Amino acid sequence: WGEGSAEQNFPQAWEPGGTSVVIRRIHMNLDTWDEVDTPAREDAIGRKLSNGAPLTGNDEFDDPDFDKLDNLGFEV
Repeated sequence: WGEGSAEQNFPQAWEPGGTSVVIRRIHMNLDTWDEVDTPAREDAIGRKLSNGAPLTGNDEFDDPDFDKLDNLGFEV
């Protein structure tokens, strides 16, 4: 439903109040993942591994700040 979408998809009559699920299959090299340090893992996931908070927050359900930059000027 984003503005400027090539196709304008409007909710169907059965969707309001309904539930849906999205399943995503990924391929991951766990040997390499195990060699990466915690900050690199958190950067890849976008959340703190200790509590699931976004990198720009303190609690799991804090809203992420998508405009925040790190001390090097990279997007968090």
